[in-house]
Amino acid sequence: MTTADRNRALIEDIFAQWAAGLSSFFDLLADEAVCTISGTTPHAGTYNGRDQFLRDIVTPFMSRLKGPIVPTLHKIIAQGDEVAILWSGRAPLQNGETYSNNYAFFSTLQSGRVVRLTTVLDMSAFERVWTDFAEVA
Repeated sequence: MTTADRNRALIEDIFAQWAAGLSSFFDLLADEAVCTISGTTPHAGTYNGRDQFLRDIVTPFMSRLKGPIVPTLHKIIAQGDEVAILWSGRAPLQNGETYSNNYAFFSTLQSGRVVRLTTVLDMSAFERVWTDFAEVA
């Protein structure tokens, strides 16, 4: 099995676990991962380390949702340690509506961990959730 095949299988597995509510993609982030959200909105930028990305972006965003994001995996393109992941996610909002977004994750993996992540998504949809809904502890 090639490195690309192993990485593709790893991503397929983590997305299946995530869709079942057992795990999430972010569990693959290495402690030293460098995570970038593309764009020019307030939350776009580079986050150094898994802890900073989870603390500043993932955890506060997820707490604004009424339930977890359920991912649908559309495509994986793997070349060695580089993996592009196209997926969409939906989650219920506190007002009964649904958050929906399309994502492209460009990842570099080393030893089964994501060490670099660049995320492309509809930041206006993301920012609306951040602005319109209070963080729930």
